[in-house]
Amino acid sequence: MKTKSKKIVKKTSIDPIYDLFGEVIVTLFDIYIWVSVITKGKFLGNMRRYDHYVKNWNVAYKVAYAKKAGGFEQIEREYFNEYHSITWRPHHLADYLSFM
Repeated sequence: MKTKSKKIVKKTSIDPIYDLFGEVIVTLFDIYIWVSVITKGKFLGNMRRYDHYVKNWNVAYKVAYAKKAGGFEQIEREYFNEYHSITWRPHHLADYLSFM
């Protein structure tokens, strides 16, 4: 008598924003642009506040979602048109881009 073997199927939950191969790429500079535009630079003066905002408000996910939906281009355009021309810039941009 033959017995049928049961296949073990592992159910996984995949976030619809990210695909298996990492199609949506979020750089640290993308996160910096998002924080600059969305918060009007409010969190750029203090690294601890910046880190707290990025981690607790899930900014990387929001950037990925905006890129996937096609809205991140407008945020980049606003950053490079308005905020890039402001004379005040963080002294060490690398500090903001290496918080993780």
